[in-house]
Amino acid sequence: MRFATLILFAAASGLGGEAIYNHALAVLRAARQPPYVVYRVDYRGHNAFVRCDGGITKVSFDLGDQTASFRVAYRASDGRAVSINLQSNHRCGGTPLMTPSGGDLAALVRSTPPPAEAPSLDRSAPRTIGDVRVASVLYYRVLSVQDEDLDGHPCHHLKLQAYSNPDVYPLTDLWVDAGSFAIRRVGGDFADRYSGAPARTVATGSFEAVGEYWLLDRERIVFTAATRPHPIAATLDAEARDFTFPENTPPELNGQ
Repeated sequence: MRFATLILFAAASGLGGEAIYNHALAVLRAARQPPYVVYRVDYRGHNAFVRCDGGITKVSFDLGDQTASFRVAYRASDGRAVSINLQSNHRCGGTPLMTPSGGDLAALVRSTPPPAEAPSLDRSAPRTIGDVRVASVLYYRVLSVQDEDLDGHPCHHLKLQAYSNPDVYPLTDLWVDAGSFAIRRVGGDFADRYSGAPARTVATGSFEAVGEYWLLDRERIVFTAATRPHPIAATLDAEARDFTFPENTPPELNGQ
């Protein structure tokens, strides 16, 4: 009842950008996450290859293109998964290429840690939306609000700018469903360093209703780095589908 009341109140009010953002976070906090998810990920990479390194799924940067499909068994409690390449039947553990919950975007907005509590981030690889700690509008200025149609759904498009520490708070865009206030799409622009060189990641992720859950089903990452003698320019696209929600531990995760 509290969840429905929040949505009705927000929809009936002429809310400004910060209020829309706070309502969207409240809806995201209230959303249920399945304990186990089994799904398929179709991947397309340009100059970016998914490999299993030491039993862990990793992305490396080499010239060329890759397409691959994976069956993933995922456990929400610790973010662990087993990914099975559908072409080679090779199994790999660790964090999957794409998490249905959106990683920290969904998990960590349930609390509001101050900037001092932000984790130290791995500087050796580009970050994705899943590594972003979203706290509250305390850390973001809402620059503009526009009503847009997103895949047939009326949305509020919020343009965001961090008050400070944009490397820790790099979100730039949120598309919030005008009816439910669920976050349908998120965008971020990450300035970083890779192998000692200036680097940048521009990432977007899209969420959809899957049964009773609200899950990440598409992610696009454009990564560039001014490495020498050869700069990196890579694009990674991943799409998840065929979701199922086992009540008990999937057999792939036994022993993990």
